[in-house]
Amino acid sequence: MKKKLLVLVLLTLAISFSSFAQKLKYQGELNVGHSFGVGTLENVFDRFTIETVHGVRLNDYFFVGIGAGWHHYSDVLDYFSVIPVYANAKGYFKLGKINPYVSFDIGIGIPVGEDDNGKAGLYISPGIGAGIHVTRWNTLSLLVAYQSQKFPVYSSAISMDAIAVKLAFLRFN
Repeated sequence: MKKKLLVLVLLTLAISFSSFAQKLKYQGELNVGHSFGVGTLENVFDRFTIETVHGVRLNDYFFVGIGAGWHHYSDVLDYFSVIPVYANAKGYFKLGKINPYVSFDIGIGIPVGEDDNGKAGLYISPGIGAGIHVTRWNTLSLLVAYQSQKFPVYSSAISMDAIAVKLAFLRFN
C-alpha cells in the first residue's frame, strides 16, 4: 500500500513538472545603448553599453536570466571599461501589441583598462521598458534604466551612476 501511494505521488509530481517545463520558453536578447552619467561631478561619465541576456520565460508575465555586457567609458583617461555580470528579472504586462515591463539587474561590475583598480564592485540597474512584437518570435524593445556601479577604492567607494537608454532585440523559442 505504501509503495503504491509513493508511486502515485511520484507520478503526480512528474506530470506536474513535465507540464511546467513545457511552458518554459528560452528568451535571448541583445541590448545596445548609451548611459548618461549622473551624480557627483568627479564621477559623472557617459558610456556606450552593449549587453546580452539569456534565460527562460516562466510564463507570459515573468522572465529570469543571466547577463553580461561591456560598458565603455570614453572620457576616462585613454581606456576604461566595465564588464557587468548579473542576474536579470523582468515582469511583463500584456496590453495588446505593446508590452510594457519592469526590469531589475543585480550583479558585479569588473573594471578593465588603464584606470582600473582590479576590484569588482556592485552593479544594480532597475528600469522600465516597452516592447513590440515584429514577428511571432521577435520583439524590439526600448528600456530606460538607472545604472549604479560602485567600486571599492582604498577605504571608500566610487559610485558611477547613470541613466541608460537601451534598444533591445529579443528572440523567443
